Amino acid sequence: MKNAHKSQSGSVVYLDEWVSPEIVDGSGYLRPGKILEWMDVVGVIASSRYSKAPVVTASIDGLSLNHPVEVGARITLSAKIGFTSNKTMGVCVSMDHIKRNDSKAIKNTVKGYMVFVALDKTSEKPMPVPAFIPGSSEEQQLFQEGQIRHDFRKKKIKENWSTEKIIEESSNNTGHFKIREFLKLLPNKITAPWESQDLLVGERSRHHSYIHKIEPVFSGQLNFTGSLYGGTLVKWVETSAHLSARAYLDGMDVVMTALHGLNFLSPVKQNVFLHIRSNVVHRSKNSITVLTEVQSEDPIENETLETLRAFMTYRPLKNIVVPKLELKTDDDKKLFDEVKSRIQLQKMVYGSEEGRAT
Repeated sequence: MKNAHKSQSGSVVYLDEWVSPEIVDGSGYLRPGKILEWMDVVGVIASSRYSKAPVVTASIDGLSLNHPVEVGARITLSAKIGFTSNKTMGVCVSMDHIKRNDSKAIKNTVKGYMVFVALDKTSEKPMPVPAFIPGSSEEQQLFQEGQIRHDFRKKKIKENWSTEKIIEESSNNTGHFKIREFLKLLPNKITAPWESQDLLVGERSRHHSYIHKIEPVFSGQLNFTGSLYGGTLVKWVETSAHLSARAYLDGMDVVMTALHGLNFLSPVKQNVFLHIRSNVVHRSKNSITVLTEVQSEDPIENETLETLRAFMTYRPLKNIVVPKLELKTDDDKKLFDEVKSRIQLQKMVYGSEEGRAT
């Protein structure tokens, strides 16, 4: 097969870190933004080694954070190619950790799937990548999952699938896989180590949780393609979403449980300002989902570009009932229903809203 890569030893990229006090939140847990930054690092290395070309991050799919990581823990991230299409590479990323004063590793603390695009060094346009040939049974399974993700995403974009269309497709033989792939984007429930009870009363509007951060982009923050380093951008996004979730709960500590549907819409060049806006768009009794949208602004040229859109789900560290969300406008209701429909899909496949997407 022309331009094909077989599975080879040494193709897995590893990163080992210690969770220092500087990278945890006020409750002593590793900040999700730091995890995303580390994921981008190992993902870029894995895809760059494979394609022998500069790469850019295209999307992050199905990321689940299954266990909170405390200060003092040792973590290991690994990344490897799981799938290739003509111009994209699917990278499987996982993270394990060992608690302080312990020797037993907690497996699959984080699992995620990232898509990278290789760029031609001269034109800086997407270029074909060698086809990946899976070897072991594990690699064949990962490749099949990557194929399902790729086909689902391609068809969804091409046909502008709605939630109703996805449910309709569930009646055929491949619908179950498509629904499961769609549910990769949904928040997962995790068991958290907190038991105390608090009470927050009164409905909240989206404005109650509104955060607008502005970050200037300098040359020192660019990667070798001249665009903003993806890990830096997702770290800023998570910081904004985290603040929005806490604002909704009057400053109460929260922990991120899932990131879903994060897509890079356009590259960010230097000498622009990023407007990062976050607010809560959905709540359940024990979780809140934050929408973050990023725009880049060139004030000299008077140009703005949509850069990124992401949903992140958080749980309060205290066992409370999350206040209801006011739905004043059609936009409020549309966003709320978008998340609600995902929960309904989850219930349809797994039999309850507590069912977990895999």
